[in-house]
Amino acid sequence: RAGLYARLVPATAHRPVVFLERTNSRHPALRLFGAGHVGRAIVNVFADLPFDIVWIDERPEAFPQSMPGNVVGRCTATPLE
Repeated sequence: RAGLYARLVPATAHRPVVFLERTNSRHPALRLFGAGHVGRAIVNVFADLPFDIVWIDERPEAFPQSMPGNVVGRCTATPLE
């Protein structure tokens, strides 16, 4: 697809091997399953990083009242789908 590419940059004496991938997205997407205490801690850490986070759980009451701007809560009975 146009605008997408990936390449491997070989290692040098001053730089390790790097894999570069460009997407059409503004930020990489992160899918996080589970809105319990561990999920909340992970969202709080990743909220300050350049990710678009989709936070998935089966329990609507598990999500906090307010979420960071880069986080979207998704409640579904079938999270793996």
